Amino acid sequence: EVMKAKADEVLQVGMDYSSRLTTAAYGDYEKLKEAFLRKTVPSYMKRFEACLSAKQWFAGNELTYCDFFMYHIIECTSLMEEGILQPYPNVLAFLARFEAVPKINKYLTSDRYLRWPCNNANASWGGADDPLPAFAHTIQKTVQ
Repeated sequence: EVMKAKADEVLQVGMDYSSRLTTAAYGDYEKLKEAFLRKTVPSYMKRFEACLSAKQWFAGNELTYCDFFMYHIIECTSLMEEGILQPYPNVLAFLARFEAVPKINKYLTSDRYLRWPCNNANASWGGADDPLPAFAHTIQKTVQ
């Protein structure tokens, strides 16, 4: 029960961050970009970094549903600006751990996984008309 409560709590914070990411991506991105990248991202990533400082996953040491959502929003953020997550080693380690889970890795490295666009055609950033950023990290295949 404690882990489920923690997962719910993390999910709510993640949804709050996702709402802000959506506002930037679907609004006037060029106008909103600086404030989002310089204020919102650091504010939330510091919280995520602290949350991951003593455990492997967001709700504890077992993968839960909240990790899937958190992976999506953090990975999407990583595509917004080169190096945006570099100050957050625990967050980067979380991404790598998530991508290395065998069944997840098999999906992420398959033709079925659609990494880009990470938003729909109505987005001003990350939509169908935008190319995948050249600096996007490559998801390493860890399973055969």
